[in-house]
Amino acid sequence: MIKFYADYRRRTLRFPPPAYPGGRDVRFAPAGLEKRNPASVLFSQEEMDAIVSEAHRAKCAVAAHAVTVEGVIMAAQAGVTSVEHGFVRSDAAIEAMKKHGTIFVPTLAVVESDGGGPGNKMLCEAMAQTYAAWKAGVRLACGGDTGAFAHGQNVREVELMVQAGVPLEDVLEAVTLGGWLACGGEWCSRRFGGVREGWSADFVALEGDVRGDLGALRKVRWVVKDGEVVVRDGRLVDVGL
Repeated sequence: MIKFYADYRRRTLRFPPPAYPGGRDVRFAPAGLEKRNPASVLFSQEEMDAIVSEAHRAKCAVAAHAVTVEGVIMAAQAGVTSVEHGFVRSDAAIEAMKKHGTIFVPTLAVVESDGGGPGNKMLCEAMAQTYAAWKAGVRLACGGDTGAFAHGQNVREVELMVQAGVPLEDVLEAVTLGGWLACGGEWCSRRFGGVREGWSADFVALEGDVRGDLGALRKVRWVVKDGEVVVRDGRLVDVGL
């Protein structure tokens, strides 16, 4: 699959922040970070349409980074497979994703790791958008925006989705089926949702029942990747990778 930036903070070099601790700021820089360097759309609608069209010609899924309402709507209209982030609470953005069958990957853990702790306005807004999207019937997928927070803590996205009000069963679907679909589904050359002898399969075995204890998600006992055991009794197995 490919990913493109539907929008981004493109004016950083006009009013750059200090490059090192104690460095002097730009004289007469605009007050407030958001006014100083807001995200703005990077492509025209026609350009986004062309990106998606070319990708689909190669049977390639398309993910779009979008944090503005305009960016989300334009990406959805272009036919992207998924929109990543979409933090701003917007019924219009949800309507666009629903209409065009766009998968929503809210990356709540990224918002939290970026200074958006409990009670933070941006995190609360992102969680409200996630719940509203689920309620409207938009398919969700769990994604961590790889590298934005510590590897191995991916389960935090699941916990935050549950806290946002999305039912556990639907969150577990978002972290499994939703992820497969966001990566292209059948275009991944792997089929999802079956257990058969000789199939190359991925499994995660937990200690406990997540239906009664969400903390069980952090108690991984076994992991099977591509039909091969890579974690046994909670410990990594040397598989010669």
